[in-house]
Amino acid sequence: METGKFIELQYLTLRKEIEYSKANMFKLAIGGGTAVPIAQYFAHTYAIGEITLALPLMVVVLVLLFLAENHAVMRAGTYILQEIEPRISDINGWETWLSLASGNVGTRTVDKLVVIAFSVLASSYFLVSVILAVRYANEEFGGHWIYLVSGSYLGVGLILALVIYQQARTNTSIKTF
Repeated sequence: METGKFIELQYLTLRKEIEYSKANMFKLAIGGGTAVPIAQYFAHTYAIGEITLALPLMVVVLVLLFLAENHAVMRAGTYILQEIEPRISDINGWETWLSLASGNVGTRTVDKLVVIAFSVLASSYFLVSVILAVRYANEEFGGHWIYLVSGSYLGVGLILALVIYQQARTNTSIKTF
């Protein structure tokens, strides 16, 4: 296979992967934004306390899936920026333009805001779901369960916060945070 054709196919494949991952990120944000309250509604309406206890974990899984898709987008963009666009002479590609566009519309402000918005939403959902889980554990099992449930979800929350922070710091094709 000719080198130019190989580079073209890589570029097209990576752009398709980015498109697919962006669609998945949107679905996860919208789906998670509706699935968590719906699950809590069913847990409350039909007295299924196990759902209430599992909701924080559901939020964690949604966050990790979102971050994985975001990582795929950033990884593909980085590869395009570092490996494909330098081989094309006389023009700047999209990723190169974004990396050079400091202060312009092209900076990754939107990418940063999407991750921040999703993080705020996920953090809010996580906090509320933990409060509901602790309240349920207290009512159903007694006061000593507050410490077990609170401590468990505090640990999970701290690890999740660290993962989100690390993702924001390292998962962009240029350093933006």
